Amino acid sequence: MPSSSKGKVDKTVAFLSKRDGIDKVLKLAKYLSSLGVELSHGGEGGGASSGGRGGGKLKDLESALSLSRKAFRLGKFLGNVNKLVELRERERKRAEDAARREVGKGDGFRKLVEENYFLSRRTFLVLSLVNNCSEGLYYFLDQLQFLVKAKVLKKSDTIKGIKRTAAVAELLSYVADTLLLVLDGKSGEDMCFSTMQNLADFLMALDDIRDSEGGLGDPRFLSCLGLVSALIGIRSKWKKTTALSQPPIVLRGEERLHANWSEGNLGNSNSSDRSNFVEIRVSKVEDTTTTEEKYSVDVCGKDRSGLLCDITRALKSLDLVVKKAFVKTGVSGTVSDTFEVNKSNCKLSTEEIEKQLSETLQEMQAEACDKQQKASSS
Repeated sequence: MPSSSKGKVDKTVAFLSKRDGIDKVLKLAKYLSSLGVELSHGGEGGGASSGGRGGGKLKDLESALSLSRKAFRLGKFLGNVNKLVELRERERKRAEDAARREVGKGDGFRKLVEENYFLSRRTFLVLSLVNNCSEGLYYFLDQLQFLVKAKVLKKSDTIKGIKRTAAVAELLSYVADTLLLVLDGKSGEDMCFSTMQNLADFLMALDDIRDSEGGLGDPRFLSCLGLVSALIGIRSKWKKTTALSQPPIVLRGEERLHANWSEGNLGNSNSSDRSNFVEIRVSKVEDTTTTEEKYSVDVCGKDRSGLLCDITRALKSLDLVVKKAFVKTGVSGTVSDTFEVNKSNCKLSTEEIEKQLSETLQEMQAEACDKQQKASSS
C-alpha cells in the first residue's frame, strides 16, 4: 500500500478510535437517514409508512443511530466536570501568582492594563462556567433520554420536562461557546465554520424547546441543519487528528512470537539476529497545519540494552529530526515505539529509510556484542 494511502488509513483509524469521531459519524448517518425518511414520503407528514418499505427501514435506521449516539455519550458529562476542576485549579494558581506580584501596586498605566485584563478574565470565567455547566447538564440529562429510548423508562410529563430542560442547557452552551470564540479573537475559516456549527445546533435546540413542526420545526430543514453541523464537526475533528494518535499495531500473537525468537524456539537458536529482531515501519503523517514533512517511524520487536539510544542515533544519521516519541515496553520484554520525525532534510524514500534503519541497528547491535565479548574475555 502506498505511504500516502497508508497514512490516510492510519488517520481514519485514529479518528474513529475517539468517542467524538464516532459520535460525529453517527450524527451524519442519523441526519442522512432522517432526511431520507422525509424525502421518501414527500414531507406530507404521513409517517414512515407513507413512504413504503424503504421509508420504514430508514426510520428504523434513524432510531437505531439515535440510540447509538446516546449510548456513546454515556458518562460524557464527566469531561465537563473535569474541565471545571481544571479551571478552578488554574484560577487558584493564578490568584497565588497575583498575590506574590502584588498586582495592586504599580503605576497608573500598568493598573489600567491589568484591570482590563482581569475584566476580560472574569468574562472568560463566567462564559466557561456557563458553557461547561450547561453542556455537562445536557449530557447528564441526555442519559435519562437514552433510558427512555431504550424503553427502560416510560415516557411521561416528567421526562418531557427533562427533555426541555436539556434543550435549554444545550442552547445556553452554544451561546457561551460562540462568545468564547469571539473572546479568543479567532478569525478565518475555522471561526466561520465553528460559528456556523453553533448556529445550526442552536436552531435545533431551539426547536426542541418550541416543540412545533411548523416553520423552524420543518423536519427536512432540521435534517439539513443536522447534516451541516455533522459535516463541520467531522472536518474539525479530522483536522485535529493525526495518524500518530493511533498506537503502533501489534498483531495478536506477535509478542509471543518475539518472545519465542528471543528464547531460540523458532528456527536456528544460535542466530543472534533473530534474538534481537525489530520490525521498522515508516509512514507519512498527514498534517495540513504545517509545511514540515512529518513521518511516523514505528519500531516493534524484542527489547535490549541501549536499543532506544541506538534508534535515536540511527534516525539522526539519516537527518531525521525527532519531534515526538512514544515508548512502550510490554511485560514480555517487547517494545512498541513510535517516533514522529521531520523528514525535510532527508531525501530517501520510506522503503529506503526502513532498510537503512534496519541495517544500522543491526550494525550497532553487532558492535555492542563485540564490545561485550571483549570485556568479558578480558
